[in-house]
Amino acid sequence: MILFKSLKGIPFTIVLQSLLVAFYADIKCVNWALAYGYSSMGENEGYMTIMYAGVILMVVICAFLGKNNVFERISRTCVILILLLITFYQVTLYFIGPPKTSFSFFGVMVIASMLIPNLVKIDARVFIKAIMFFPSFAIFKLDKVFAFQVDWKDTIAMDASYAFLVPICATIVYMYLYYNEEKRRDKYVTIVLCVINIIFFMQILKYGSRGSIFCVLLLVAFLYLIKPPRSLGVRKKKNLVIILVLGLFALYFSFYSLLSAISFGAELNGIKLHFVEKIMELSAEGDITNGRGMLNSITISGIIDSPIFGHGLDRFDANTGMLYPHNVLLQLLYDGGIVGFLCLSIPLIKSMSHFFKTCTKDEYAVFTVLCFSSLPGAFFSGDIWGLARLWLFFGFVLSKSFIINNTSRIHLRK
Repeated sequence: MILFKSLKGIPFTIVLQSLLVAFYADIKCVNWALAYGYSSMGENEGYMTIMYAGVILMVVICAFLGKNNVFERISRTCVILILLLITFYQVTLYFIGPPKTSFSFFGVMVIASMLIPNLVKIDARVFIKAIMFFPSFAIFKLDKVFAFQVDWKDTIAMDASYAFLVPICATIVYMYLYYNEEKRRDKYVTIVLCVINIIFFMQILKYGSRGSIFCVLLLVAFLYLIKPPRSLGVRKKKNLVIILVLGLFALYFSFYSLLSAISFGAELNGIKLHFVEKIMELSAEGDITNGRGMLNSITISGIIDSPIFGHGLDRFDANTGMLYPHNVLLQLLYDGGIVGFLCLSIPLIKSMSHFFKTCTKDEYAVFTVLCFSSLPGAFFSGDIWGLARLWLFFGFVLSKSFIINNTSRIHLRK
C-alpha cells in the first residue's frame, strides 16, 4: 500500500471504503487534472458524472457485502431529508417547471452524496491521506492543469482553484493532527504528498481565486481557535472577541493600504499575487464583490416575492437569466423559501451541535476537511445542487457511524 506501509489493525473493507470515499471527494479535482493536464478536451462533466456513478456503485456493493445491516446504519433524519429533497424536485418539475439540474445529476450530486456517509465506515487517516494522494499525478502537468485565462491577466480558472482546495485542506489537517504520530517510513510518503500539495497551493495563491484562498485561511483559523482532542472548544472568548474587533477595525480603515503593501512586497520578490490585484482593481471600480452585490439584490427580491415556499428547485436561471445566486443561504431561501430553508438547516444545526459535544479526534479531522473544502466556498460560488462535496459533508454531519473510532472521546471545554 503506497499510502501507508503499515495498516495493521485496519480491516481491508474499511481501507477499501476509505479509499472509495476519498476518491469521491477528489473526483472534480482528478477530472480537472485529467481533462486539462492529459488531454485537450477540457473539463468533461459527462465523464466526471460517470466517475461519480462508478464510485457510488462500488460504495453500495461494499455496504451490502459488509457484516452489519446497512439499513440500521442509515440516519433516520438523513432519510427524511432525502425524501423531502426528492419530493421538492418532483413538485418543481410537475407544477412549476423543469429544474436546470437533471434528475440523474441531482441524484448523483445530492442524494448519493448524502447517503454515502450513512452506508459505509472509514478510517480517518487513510481517508485524508488518500485525498492528498489521488490528485498528485497533476504535478507532472502543472502548466496545463493550472492553465491561464484571458479574462484577467495570469489567472487560474475558479473551478480549478476550488477543485484543488480539497487535497490542500486535507494536507493541512493531516500534518497538524497525524504527522507526528506516523512511523518514520510512513513519513517519507507524507512529506512527498505535502510538498506536492504545497506547490498546488502556491499556484492558487499566486494566480487563483480569492474564495479558495479565503477557505484555506478560515481552515487555519478554525484549527487555531477550535482545539482538537482533549481540549476541544473555543479559546478564551474574551481574547477572541478583542482580536476580532481590532482586526475588523484594522481591515476597515487600512484595507486598501494593506493590500497595496502586500502587492508591493510580493513584486519586490518577483511575485505577482492575482487575488490581491483583482481585489484592488475591483475596489477601484467600486464593486469589490465582482457583480455579486447586484446578484444578491436580484436574489433577495425574488425571496421577498415568494418568501414561504420559494420558486422551486434550481429555477433561478429560468427566472432571471443568471446561472445561480452564488450563495448557499440565498439559494436555499430563493428555491425553497423559509419552509425549505428551515427543513434543511434545523436538522443540520442540531446534528452539528451534538457532534461537537461527542466527537473524537478522527471525526474532528474529517469534519474539518469536508467542511472547509466545501461550505465556505458555497457562500460565494457554486450552484449548491451540483456541489457533491457539500452534500457529502451534510451527510457526514447527519450520519451515525461514518468514522471508526480509534481515539478517545473529546469533551468541550466549559
